[in-house]
Amino acid sequence: MNAKQTFVVQWLGQNAEMEDVSEVSFPARRFDRAPALIPFRSMDYWFLPDPLVWECPGDIPTQILIPRGFVTDLASTPRLFWILFPPIGTYGVPAIMHDWLYWTQPVTRKVADSTFRLAMFEMGTAAWKRFVIYSSLRAFGWIAWRNNTAAKQRGERRVLGVFPSDPTVTWDSWRRIPGVLL
Repeated sequence: MNAKQTFVVQWLGQNAEMEDVSEVSFPARRFDRAPALIPFRSMDYWFLPDPLVWECPGDIPTQILIPRGFVTDLASTPRLFWILFPPIGTYGVPAIMHDWLYWTQPVTRKVADSTFRLAMFEMGTAAWKRFVIYSSLRAFGWIAWRNNTAAKQRGERRVLGVFPSDPTVTWDSWRRIPGVLL
């Protein structure tokens, strides 16, 4: 088990009894619902079995549709900072949307980062965490933005056309199978 997988398993175990899911509040006016996520074996990458929609209050873009099968790594937090910013948290759902915007690049990086900051606010992420995450994205997000541009130019894809049925498959091995990506 790698470090991220261990962390996620421990986190899920510690938080499984924190609250009834019916008591969790997701702003209906923004995200259409709480997303289901299916992990690849290493739990470094996850995919959406259903689409996810986020409505933006008058900003550009006005609606973001993250398609069924989109592959995300959730929050790309360096391990050193997991004590304060674990890979999952109140910014987890906004991170999926942010990954989609960074992958497709329909808007500028600044708009993508600002949209992420707004989504974190709506999900109840603490102000100091929003500030740190947003500031980090503005300082270092260009690396991921540039890497995504290069990956797309090489023909890489991030939306599954075929979902794996084997829970032991990794993202790295699955994406190399011809015909499984759209």
